[in-house]
Amino acid sequence: MSELIKKTTPRVLRKEDQATDVVLSFEDWRALGIKTDTANLLVSGSKQSASLDPSNTVRPGSVLVSDKTRWVVNEQLSISIHEEPVKPEKGKTPSGSYGTSEFTDERVEKEFISEPLDDDPSLTELVECDGPAEVARSYFDYFSQSEEQKKNRRDKYGKLAPRPRDILLYGPPGTGKTHFAAAVRKECNQNDIKFLTVRVGSLKDSYVGNSEKIFNAIFDYAFAHTPCVIFFDEAEDLLYRPPVNRDGGGAVQRDLVNVYLTRIGGIDSNPDAMPLLIAATNTLPSQLDGAALRRYKAKFFVDFPGKTGRLGIINGLFKDHYGYDGINRETLAESTQGLSGSEIVTEIESYINDLMRQGRSTDEEEKVDERILNDRLTNLQKKDPEERKRFCDEAEKAQFLPASGQTWAIHKSEMSL
Repeated sequence: MSELIKKTTPRVLRKEDQATDVVLSFEDWRALGIKTDTANLLVSGSKQSASLDPSNTVRPGSVLVSDKTRWVVNEQLSISIHEEPVKPEKGKTPSGSYGTSEFTDERVEKEFISEPLDDDPSLTELVECDGPAEVARSYFDYFSQSEEQKKNRRDKYGKLAPRPRDILLYGPPGTGKTHFAAAVRKECNQNDIKFLTVRVGSLKDSYVGNSEKIFNAIFDYAFAHTPCVIFFDEAEDLLYRPPVNRDGGGAVQRDLVNVYLTRIGGIDSNPDAMPLLIAATNTLPSQLDGAALRRYKAKFFVDFPGKTGRLGIINGLFKDHYGYDGINRETLAESTQGLSGSEIVTEIESYINDLMRQGRSTDEEEKVDERILNDRLTNLQKKDPEERKRFCDEAEKAQFLPASGQTWAIHKSEMSL
């Protein structure tokens, strides 16, 4: 697509009875490949009617923009030929997803229902995750009550009667936020409850208005199938409402956030029609939208694992497999201080793969060498304690609680922060 970026000095001209929004010079008009005297153009992302300048007043590289009776030559305007959106195939948008009319329950299930994996942990197997695990259990417990039990609690406590709470997980990458969601997914499968995984970036559809329609379809499905769990992975796009600039940038994300906050507000009014929302982000709380944060009643900080957590990760990997007999797991847990859970798992997997490759090349039986494995873990670059402390301080200031279920004082002490 031809495009002109004007870099001239601003000047103001007066012209009465203008017929179009913008006027271009003869040279620029032809450079855009326009064959007629008038056309629709995109001026900094906005559709404008335009015409060729018959009086040769406009210099090449300049654009006259109407402002009532004035024509102003503005700087840094992006000018290109306006093209109507391509009509999608029946049911499909340009990005390949489906409009609301086609986004039925069947489509929601196909696109977003997430089935458990064989190695998904259970809620009871999670380590240093007591806080969010307890909130998730309370959701399942709430819907296991009879209507009479719910009524008795409401009669006894009124508006303060216990009700499900949505969960927001914040923490550095690789600390186990998705791991927690996997445990909830397993619990849902065991209780015949739908679990939806929504990667927020995939909702940003290029076809105008379609993102919000898909999002509403997801919530409609969740309402209709309560109890139900929705996990928003990489949810910062739902927790940050950007300003819309003059080029229209940020509008899609802002519309998504508005739909999101509206639907959460609707959910909040009726606990019996409430899906459990779990959102995970590694964006600092100070950079997120306050209204979005307030919607979440259970906010937890998922930190780098302490020694108990690191030992739990290693035990979860080794379990009772005989290939790890004789390995001092406590020593390995000590060597991994300052590493995320993901880094620990990745390095141990890498070592086992190297060991198997070496065994195939020498025809010798593979044997895990504790000293070599320990050295590899020790030599990994550890996260700077000051940076870890900054994550903690941000979370505490934003009124998040440690996922471990501890107080902030105990948590920071055990983390040596």
